[in-house]
Amino acid sequence: MLDSDAGGRLRSTRPGYLLFLLMTGYLLSFLDRQILVMMIDPIKRDFGLSDTDFSLLYGFAFATFYTVLGLAFGRLIDSANRTRVLALCVALWSLATIFCGLATNFPQLFVARMLVGVGEAALAPAAYSLIADVYPAGRRGRAFAIYTMGMYLGAGLAFAMGGSLVQMFAHLETLSWAGLTIKSWQIAFFIAGLPGLVVAFALLFCREPARGTMAGDAALAGPRASFGAFVRQYRAHGQLYFTHHLGFGLHICFGYAITAWLPVTFMRVHQMPPAVAGLAFGVAIMIMGPLGAWLGGVLAEARERRGSRESQLSTTAYACLAQLVAITGATMLSHPWAAFACGTVAIALVGFPAGLNAAALQLITPPTLRGQAGGFFILIGNLLGLGLGPLVVALLTDRLFARPDAVGNSLWLVGLVVLPAAAITLLRGSVLFARRDEMTAGTTETSSASAALAADSG
Repeated sequence: MLDSDAGGRLRSTRPGYLLFLLMTGYLLSFLDRQILVMMIDPIKRDFGLSDTDFSLLYGFAFATFYTVLGLAFGRLIDSANRTRVLALCVALWSLATIFCGLATNFPQLFVARMLVGVGEAALAPAAYSLIADVYPAGRRGRAFAIYTMGMYLGAGLAFAMGGSLVQMFAHLETLSWAGLTIKSWQIAFFIAGLPGLVVAFALLFCREPARGTMAGDAALAGPRASFGAFVRQYRAHGQLYFTHHLGFGLHICFGYAITAWLPVTFMRVHQMPPAVAGLAFGVAIMIMGPLGAWLGGVLAEARERRGSRESQLSTTAYACLAQLVAITGATMLSHPWAAFACGTVAIALVGFPAGLNAAALQLITPPTLRGQAGGFFILIGNLLGLGLGPLVVALLTDRLFARPDAVGNSLWLVGLVVLPAAAITLLRGSVLFARRDEMTAGTTETSSASAALAADSG
């Protein structure tokens, strides 16, 4: 998949092929992390867990290392061979997923989930940096939307496959294979983990693209990658980064709450069998998530062509308000399929800004610091998303309502608080992004001191 010039020298991997591998890696990462949701009943039964315990396993165990190491991997991405680093990390999280299937108790599964988080921490920083170096600014919205389609394809596949496996092996508590006795639900982790090893192998043979060569990136030229330069960049443009990270992070928070608990709501409230819920939500996520991501990118780019320089943020703000209406119908309507229709709209709106947050981040970040900026954004987004979103819903269900079938009420209550807060933050950020040329003009002299910064950035 590498091109050669007339002299036989290798040129960079084609952008479309690299984007395909990154999207596939994102698909597999979400397959690996989300398949746990459809295993909720057998895992709770075998390990004696509550909803709160399960939410810690689903969110906290994964997010602990995923968020903290994202910034460290971002630093590595900014200074090392990105495709090689990513290949090793894809292999790590795939093997860790397989180890989830070998866990025989809650602590072992908790540690295996942590290792999945360690490997996946490198994906977003690497993807943010690589995509920005193979696509110009005017095409990044859709490129990032294609990349983030993998998230919804993977989550949808996890629900569909997980629900089907639960039904397939419902009559079996244990299976014997190759001398091992395993729980029937553990097979799902083996199936989910193996394909990632193929993607890791393919990434090893991708040639690294040059950094910062796309049109428009020269204006963002900064000192060579270092943590000190990264901190100075954030200090100089703190308001831009704060509104971006918090606004999009709150949207991510509710997105994880939906993917964790909306299928469970239908299983508990509408007595939908796991196989039916898994297939229904799996197909909905695989169709509506990518469709929402694509539409978000197209609409934001269309608004930007008409002169809206803050289109990524304001488009997401409007999507948050629409999502609140959709989740109200999904959790409050008594007819299961009417509620499901509203749920599919809510899922599409989860995906709507998926490519926009990354595209907006590149507008204010020098090419040499994009890995660290991406890692830090992932840290914020997933502390709010994986760390808090599913956990708060579970705590409300266990402690406030004290009954499992109230999970829909808990989900709606979280949305009622989080989504307006996200919209307000993003609208404030849209004003700042619209004036970003004025804000960055005052720091132009900083670029003239790049040599001095580079001298002490090591």
